[in-house]
Formats: sequence, C-alpha cells, structure tokens
Amino acid sequence: MIHFFNIKLSQARALIRKLWGYPFIRNVYGVDCGEGRPRCLLVYLSVPFTRSSNHPSFLTHQNLSRAKMMASVLNTSGYVVDVADVRSAHLPRSCGVYDLIVTHQSSLQFLEGHFDDHSVVVYLATGLPHAEQNRRVKDRLAALEKRRHCLLPMVAVADEVMSVLARADAITGTGSFAGKTAWESVFCGPVHLFNNHGFGWIRPAEVMDDDSGRHFLFLGSVNQVLKGLDQLLDTFSQLPDFHLHIAGYYEKEYDFCACYKQELYQTPNIHGHGYIVIGSPQWDALVRRCAFVILPSCSEGQAGAVVQAMHAGLIPVVTPGVGIDAGAFGVMLPEDPFPVLGETVVRLGLMPPEALQKLRKATLTAAHEQYSEASFSRRWREIVDLVKDRGRVGVCDRSGSRTGARGSC
Repeated sequence: MIHFFNIKLSQARALIRKLWGYPFIRNVYGVDCGEGRPRCLLVYLSVPFTRSSNHPSFLTHQNLSRAKMMASVLNTSGYVVDVADVRSAHLPRSCGVYDLIVTHQSSLQFLEGHFDDHSVVVYLATGLPHAEQNRRVKDRLAALEKRRHCLLPMVAVADEVMSVLARADAITGTGSFAGKTAWESVFCGPVHLFNNHGFGWIRPAEVMDDDSGRHFLFLGSVNQVLKGLDQLLDTFSQLPDFHLHIAGYYEKEYDFCACYKQELYQTPNIHGHGYIVIGSPQWDALVRRCAFVILPSCSEGQAGAVVQAMHAGLIPVVTPGVGIDAGAFGVMLPEDPFPVLGETVVRLGLMPPEALQKLRKATLTAAHEQYSEASFSRRWREIVDLVKDRGRVGVCDRSGSRTGARGSC
C-alpha cells in the first residue's frame, strides 16, 4: 500500500510540473551584466538551483549536483548563465539570443529564437544516439520474448529525429570510447566526453561480510530490459549458491514484474530491496554484503549508479553499453552478455579473498582519480574552454548574419 501511494504521489507531482512548468533561472549567480559579457543558456535541470545544497533530493542522483557544477564552471569562464529545465515546454521569449547554448533538449525547435548564426550550440548527451538506443532496446525485448514468451512494451521511446544536431557545433556528455564512436557516426563535429562522478562523501565498508564474493548488486532506476535485469534474473535463478540483490524502481514496471514474478518474489537467492537511498543504513548493509555491482545494460551514457557503487568499493561487472572502461579494475562483459553471465558469476563468486581485495583496491583508486567530482570539474572546464575558444569552426561551420537581438539580464 505504501509503495502504491508513493507511485501515485510521484505521478501527481509530475502532472503538477507539466501543468505549471519548471522554473527558469535568470542570471543564476547574479553577476554584473556589463556590456560585452557573453551569455550562456544551460538547458538541463533547473530545480537543483531552487534548493539548498543539503536538500535530500541531492541524494537521489548525481545529475542534480552535476547541473550546479556545470553552471559554476560556465560562470567562472566568464558567462552570464541562465538555466532552463529540459522538461519545460518552451523558453521565455524575453531571454533573447545567447552566445553559448548547452542543451540536453534534442529538439532544435525548443531553442528557436534564442540563437543566431554566431551562437555556439553544444548538445549535452547523457546516453547513446537515440536511434541506436532504440534499436538496442528492441533487440533486447525481442530476445526476452523469444526466451520467456513475454511481450513487453518499450518503457520509453527516444526521439530519433534529434533535430538539434543539424545546428550543433559540438557534442559533450558522459561516456567512454565506444560512446564517442557512436556519436561520431551520426555527427560531423567534435565530440567531447567526460566521466560521470560519484558523491565525494561515499565511503567503502570497513569490513566486508565473509561471503561477499557470492553477492552481486544490481543498482538501477527504470527500463529494466534495457539495463539487463531480465538477463540477471534468468541467470541467478539457476545459480542458487550465488545471490543477486536488486535496488531500484523495478516495481513501477508492472508487466516486467508479472513476467518475472517467480524470480523476483519467490526465489531464495534473489533479494528485492526496492529503492535505496545512497548513504542510508540499507545502502551501508548492501555495500558490506556485496563485492560486485553488476549491470549488463545495452545503452547508457555512463551509468551513474555503477560509479556510485565503485566509490563504495564494489567491483564493476559491466557491458560496453554501460559506458565505463572497467577492464583495468573490473570485469568487462561482451555486448551480448547473456550467454556468458552464468559462468562469469560463478568464476567471480569463487575468486579467493586476496584477488577480490586487489580488484576492490583498483576500483577505489579509479573511482577517486577518474570518476570524482574534482575530475569532472576539471574535464568540464577543459570542454568549456574548447568550445569557447574554437567558436563556430570546422566541417559543420555556418556563416551569415544575426537573426535576433541579444537579450540582457
């Protein structure tokens, strides 16, 4: 009953936002809008800028704190920064034309009237190209239907048109080399990727449970077939000596839960925990219990849940689609992981403690050096300098006269 109430409350909040809209934040840092100071529009998440830094929502996902860090770097790079929410229906007409637009909105129409021929437009990607993502999910759904005779709908169909790419001067976003290659196949300009980051305050368990090597954590949000939870359930249900712990919003997907009712609710070695707040007692118990975080996803930008688990010392077991090049400190599964999932789980679960400790140490080193808030800020500053210094040049360059008057604070 509580779970049902929480779902309805979430739906009500979403409806209110849809009706009333999301906040548009003008001149986030209240800087002097002197003559000649360039203006930037960040289209990503605006709600974090209306809340204090200790608001509990910042524990739900690192993209809230990332939005604020991105805006801060843009501010220190000399821009007057306005922030819009990607879920908004439109932008205020009065905000005028910008020198730089960093947008997660894939529709160019959303930006109409707010750029001219001299504006630099950067698309902010948090996943693979939409057509590629849709294709991969359809393949996973078809494989599930063949394997289980469950015909499930796509949870979300991404807009494949992505008209903003016709005007963008660069792409930036989370991901690995494989993700960069995917974007370069559909976009002719530069692609600048950065690593996701974990919360700096996350700490690993001081003492792990004795049999932690036999326990694997699946940490995800929605779209369970995309993330490969179906494959894990089919695998672990056949491996009673190894344990799968599931944390996330899987119970929101009723068709999925109906298909896997036996595995989710009646299989002793598969443990459903629902949504877990990072840093909570439940989180602490899981990171002490599990040696591995496992995500056989087919399409991510770079899975933030895995990065958070890495900061807690969990060894990543991931596919290339997860966007983390984990070969030096974790385990890389093939793009189609199902045929080898079982043997991989058994092999890892039987590793000696000293081998687990070695991988755990390497994971923590990578998390702190490559997937930290500090490393993200450094890389984002480099990217801002690249797009700011290059301006509108390269094979996608266009020239012409201005189409609108620049706005002011």
